[in-house]
Amino acid sequence: MQRIRTIDSAYNAIKQLDPHTAVTKYRIRQIVVNGEIPCKNAGRKYTFDMNDLLNYYRMKG
Repeated sequence: MQRIRTIDSAYNAIKQLDPHTAVTKYRIRQIVVNGEIPCKNAGRKYTFDMNDLLNYYRMKG
């Protein structure tokens, strides 16, 4: 099941999972804008599947 998020909502979800995370909004934005995970534009906002972001970090970890 897809969990579509914006950069801000993805960051907030990660902060809820781990309040002391080193992941920043800026880094999530870089991953999305550089095409490291699939995304779509919704106006001025990027939307993507939260599962793709989590898998990205699992693979890089």
